[in-house]
Amino acid sequence: MKEEAKTKRWKMPEWMEPYRECFQNTGGNSVEELMNNHDANGFNNVILAGLIVSVDSQVTLLARLHSAGALPTDPRPITWDGKNWIRAECRGTGRKAVK
Repeated sequence: MKEEAKTKRWKMPEWMEPYRECFQNTGGNSVEELMNNHDANGFNNVILAGLIVSVDSQVTLLARLHSAGALPTDPRPITWDGKNWIRAECRGTGRKAVK
């Protein structure tokens, strides 16, 4: 089973691409690198294992929302600036407001 998981590479689905920049806690790694890393664990690389768990949970959440038809067409978060609702750009933890 573990060998089968190593040979089948995870690839981000096309519908998920607009959300790529919204992924948090990747440590500078690509989502694919983390989703395809089957060697890291809490004993040999606890930091990397934590990043993998974080990204895996984000992928799982997106997949469940997508299958339920609950994903918005525009993935940028909506924020309130005190006067108006604005869309923010997904760029890691730093979010720049755009109109």
